[in-house]
Amino acid sequence: MKAIFAVAGLAITMAVTAYGMAPTTAAAVKTVKLQLVKFGEDNALLRPEGLENWVFLGTTMGMTYFADEPDPTRPGLFSSVFIAPEAYEHFERMGTFADGTVFVKVVRETVGEEGGFFMGDELGIEVHVKDRQRFPKHGYNFYFFPAGVNEASAMPEDNACVACHAENAAYDNVFTQFYPKMHQRLQ
Repeated sequence: MKAIFAVAGLAITMAVTAYGMAPTTAAAVKTVKLQLVKFGEDNALLRPEGLENWVFLGTTMGMTYFADEPDPTRPGLFSSVFIAPEAYEHFERMGTFADGTVFVKVVRETVGEEGGFFMGDELGIEVHVKDRQRFPKHGYNFYFFPAGVNEASAMPEDNACVACHAENAAYDNVFTQFYPKMHQRLQ
């Protein structure tokens, strides 16, 4: 009888693990390394391709990340954040961001017309890459691509973006508090 329960317990554990419902362990997270971006010469990041197929997380307008009160007469820029589909799938399954996770924030001008605001031209993208090997000090870093630029170098490791994310991000240096679906997943 004990053998039957042991085999049943093992089968249930294997099934739960296969469907990504098992608790995340440090060992499981360490083994995952996503290869979602490409690097050119001198370790410069090549602009991510196929962003139209990435998972949309949310859009903010005028987000400065400072305590200033918003000014409705000057709403600031639109910023829409996307995550690579493979990284999002891993997050949904495991509740963690795998090494190699990539986020892209597309920054657009804000145009006011006919009583409202809409997104205008793209001004550039910011790319947030989690890569403990490439960025051993913090485990992640940022790249900025002005509109029309297809290659960018990493920002210095001790930059304002890294410091702000470390201090204010809700989970693993990511502002998940601004992305309802992720925020709910972490509750």
